[in-house]
Amino acid sequence: MGDNCSRIFNVSDTVVNTLHIVMQSHANPLGILHGGNMIRWLVDAGTLAASKVVVGYPLLAGIDFIYLGKPVGVGETIAVFAWSPYAGRSSVEVGLAAYSLGRPGGQGLERVSAAHMTFVNVKPHEGVLRPHPHGSCIEAVDREEERLLEASMKMREARVERLRGRELLRQTVYSLRESGTEPFEVESYRIVNPIDSVAYDVMHAGAMLYIVDELGAVAALRSSAGIVVTGFVGPADFVAPMRVGEVLRMWARTSYVGRSSVEVLIRSASGFMGGGEARLTSEAYLTYISLDSSGRPLEINAPRGWEPEEQALRRAEWRRRLIRSIDSGETALEPPRRFLEMLMRGRVG
Repeated sequence: MGDNCSRIFNVSDTVVNTLHIVMQSHANPLGILHGGNMIRWLVDAGTLAASKVVVGYPLLAGIDFIYLGKPVGVGETIAVFAWSPYAGRSSVEVGLAAYSLGRPGGQGLERVSAAHMTFVNVKPHEGVLRPHPHGSCIEAVDREEERLLEASMKMREARVERLRGRELLRQTVYSLRESGTEPFEVESYRIVNPIDSVAYDVMHAGAMLYIVDELGAVAALRSSAGIVVTGFVGPADFVAPMRVGEVLRMWARTSYVGRSSVEVLIRSASGFMGGGEARLTSEAYLTYISLDSSGRPLEINAPRGWEPEEQALRRAEWRRRLIRSIDSGETALEPPRRFLEMLMRGRVG
């Protein structure tokens, strides 16, 4: 531990558990949990885990991935776990896993989602939110916690190359009044309201991602003859906060078409309408699965003459490798075992 540690946590000290009953209002047209709701529950739990470390309200800075591995039906209870294996100077790495406890009266525990995110501690300085040192350190005290730390550090190292381009994103300016020149397929506007905010009068990332998920689904439906459900989120970067009162402008376009999946790029920019200009606030890739009315994968016919970019092909291969690694257990993305055992004994939540 360094000399700058005013607080020292074990990984287990940071664990947060939230419980959710899936209701009809949470479902999509197939009667299964809407991806935007699961994403928001994961972000909320991640925010709580990071807030334990920074002792304040952290902002979501980036999503390495959210893997929505299995469908969840109405009536099931979902337990979301979040933990922090590593803390930087102002940042906190957070791993997450969501489990279904089954339908009412059912038994067993099945992981349905996994994710990894990074949050940043901020403080207002001359009217601008800036990263601020939180003074906390995290140590792994056993082999189980060490595996969580190792998985988190791999995500952090893989993120370095992507973050090199964030400064260019910060300099991107859009107009709130005129159509852009980029070939986006779907566009949407929204005013950021107080109901979207938790602290600092900025939009909560969970609320933002719910909207992003729906806009991306509309773009994906242009390539699918059936229904689309969210299968994967990432990478996603939050470049600047979206403030209450600003106009949020979002664009979405198809970036990759697989056999039964569609990757969509969604960008957002926000600013005050009176100024006419908006700064880029987020960039995210979401992958949707095309399904028929019975929930089976439905093959997609790519548009004639459409060719994926090399970067899109690399992202598709990265997703496949990561999903295999998570499903096989090679990448450790589960909370310390005792928390799952306590949950099953009814002692958590």
